[in-house]
Amino acid sequence: MDTLPLPRNIFNVVVLGAGGVGKTSLVTRFVKNEFSDHYNPTVEDLYEKPIHLRRGVSAMLQVLDTAGSYQFPAMKRLTLQYGEAFILVYSVKDPASLDEALKLQQEIYEAKGTEDVPMVLVGNKCDLTSGTDKRIVSHAIASTLSRGKNCILAETSAKYDMNVSGVFTALMAQIALAHSNVVSSKKSKGKKRNATDCAVS
Repeated sequence: MDTLPLPRNIFNVVVLGAGGVGKTSLVTRFVKNEFSDHYNPTVEDLYEKPIHLRRGVSAMLQVLDTAGSYQFPAMKRLTLQYGEAFILVYSVKDPASLDEALKLQQEIYEAKGTEDVPMVLVGNKCDLTSGTDKRIVSHAIASTLSRGKNCILAETSAKYDMNVSGVFTALMAQIALAHSNVVSSKKSKGKKRNATDCAVS
């Protein structure tokens, strides 16, 4: 089976979202396979985790777990510039958190100057299905509102380890796809330049 190449082996991944949506739970479940029901607001933490994509192919992810809000806009801009790929997390029981994730998505596109950014929009807490904690935001709504050709949608439960690794694997696929598009674009431009250089009048 053909696979898309990765541009290198180490990638900076930034996890963003409103406070309380489960960003840290998602990251610690992926990195350490741990989960805690106790909520502690995150300042900012950096984790490293190897990810195995297929036999003989792996990559190292440097995962930046961010705070739910930034007091200083300059720090936020630096974070967006640092990231090469992004996981935007919202809670399926909180529509406002989806609004925040979509706002962050737009800020990333503006910071990067393109919508061609590897990204996964993640609806966390999909295990909450009844009572006061039941789902409010549907997958279809998130799909309709999200933008970007390299943004895909996923749903997870950090608590029950549902699709957590899948999110990071999907993000690596988006990185490979973005890299493939860049390479194809450069080859196309190169062919055009060569055709012009070789023209004989």
